[in-house]
Amino acid sequence: YYAQKIQDIGTNTKKFWQFIQSIIKKQSNHKDFPEYFMKNGQKLYEDMEIADAFCEHYTNVGKNLAQGIVEGREKSADYVQYNSPNTLFFTPATTLEIDKLITQLKNKTSHGYDNITNILLKKISPHILNPLKYIINRSFQEAKFPTKMKFALVSPLYKKDDKYQFMNYRPVSLLPILSKILEKCIFNRIYNFMEKNGIINNSQYGYRQKHSTQDASIELLKDILQ
Repeated sequence: YYAQKIQDIGTNTKKFWQFIQSIIKKQSNHKDFPEYFMKNGQKLYEDMEIADAFCEHYTNVGKNLAQGIVEGREKSADYVQYNSPNTLFFTPATTLEIDKLITQLKNKTSHGYDNITNILLKKISPHILNPLKYIINRSFQEAKFPTKMKFALVSPLYKKDDKYQFMNYRPVSLLPILSKILEKCIFNRIYNFMEKNGIINNSQYGYRQKHSTQDASIELLKDILQ
């Protein structure tokens, strides 16, 4: 039975792990919030106080971690080999390109503060392609990211240990789906330019098309054998 189920799942990693978790009866870490949270030895009960404390905690996580990082001898620019005379130019986005990006979105029901889901965006896309193209190209021309596209709904998810401590909750940010369309347009132009001009190091395998952990493993094995 299990062998057949795994065979039916195929190469879908997400469904495979969901199936494994259903077998071992693993419970989700998501739990209801406790009636209070602890901050500096005091109990916080009011929703606004708790929300403000979460905001304060999350905005300081990066700063606190950065203070403990020892500065390295190399800079990030040291890993970039760029000798091309070409410069980056953002070609205008087209309705065909935007429509393709929207079509490729997964049918999720999650949404940002604007309540627009992927499913809804797909349904209304024929009516908003031209206005959306105008906004994206205006963003290219002025080198500005629309402020309202930066707003995110931040939801704390319980991880483990003491549920009354803010540090034991990780934040999940839900941005407006329209911001992701703009981000994808920007990403495609930068990525294609870097690939075309050989800016990305050949040993960079993460977050690249047609590259995987297998490639990194093969290179490591080759270096060891040599």
